[in-house]
Amino acid sequence: MTAGGKRMHKPAGRPFSSRGTPLVIHRARAWGVGGLWSWMRTWAVGLALLVMAPDAAGAGGVTLPDWKTVTVKPHHLRGPVWYLEGFGGNIGVVADARGFVLIDDQYAPLTDKVRAALAAIAADRPAWFVINTHWHPDHTGGNERFAETGTIVIAHDNTRRHLAAAMLEGTLPALLRPKAKSLPVITFNDTVTFHLAGEEVTAFHIPPAHTDGDVVVRFLTSNVIHAGDAYFQGFYPYIDIDNGGSIDGLIAFWERLVDELMDDETIVIPGHGPPARRADVRRYLRDMKDLRARVAAAMTAGESLEQLIARHPLADLNPRYESDVVEEADILRMVWRSLEKTGHPGSGRK
Repeated sequence: MTAGGKRMHKPAGRPFSSRGTPLVIHRARAWGVGGLWSWMRTWAVGLALLVMAPDAAGAGGVTLPDWKTVTVKPHHLRGPVWYLEGFGGNIGVVADARGFVLIDDQYAPLTDKVRAALAAIAADRPAWFVINTHWHPDHTGGNERFAETGTIVIAHDNTRRHLAAAMLEGTLPALLRPKAKSLPVITFNDTVTFHLAGEEVTAFHIPPAHTDGDVVVRFLTSNVIHAGDAYFQGFYPYIDIDNGGSIDGLIAFWERLVDELMDDETIVIPGHGPPARRADVRRYLRDMKDLRARVAAAMTAGESLEQLIARHPLADLNPRYESDVVEEADILRMVWRSLEKTGHPGSGRK
């Protein structure tokens, strides 16, 4: 299919939007991270939104959730740093004595619940800023409603560009389509730093990984990092290739995360999934490099993509990482296409 004159490639057989963005994931799983985090959830990744079905009710054929049943729950990490777990990307929070800085804001129908979760952390404080980690609707859907009450939305230059394109193209369902007030009013191309609550909060652009507008936020004093969708904890990654993402870019970021940005005490807030530690990221990096190497070897050997999929080369990794939206065939297609696009299927990283 095409959008804005550009051909959009989608892993076959999965619910994806017309911009190549996956719409939903539901999976119940028990988690334990460093003995600190243990919870069971049926979670909705919504790198955009929900289950696409031809006979579904709702705008654009998208089955909408009952927003009344969604809970947005605050979790304290360290010092003034929290994160909110709800339906969509994990929201990072810095709680200052005078107001909040948010990292992402989930969906517009959840904005009141996000505000209630903030009030549970500290009452009567405004949300000063929202930093978008990238453009996908489960991370930016609340922009408009926060902006209406004076919150300043900040993002990388490319994130504003993608949101503006999605607004004009009209390819997303109405609920997910950005509005003019959704657009960031401050953009940057490298780094922006906030000084509040005793924290040095640095938002910095990384080379294209999940998308070409990825921003990672580092809370220096508390030793916490919000990685956005450049890191998932416990799931195969989603690579938004049509908007600049690549497997090699993701691997390069995970290497930097482990080698430069983290120590053994660092907590990473992933775009989706529970918080992670360095050992978790190191294992993920190892397994995803192995996955890439398997696809590259098949390409070098002259195997076709369908032949590769048919022999289920990730059978050992699937129990750890496969999910309803990014199944084995989906990640193989994405990595294959990413390597095809770079023209270097056999090149490896360290």
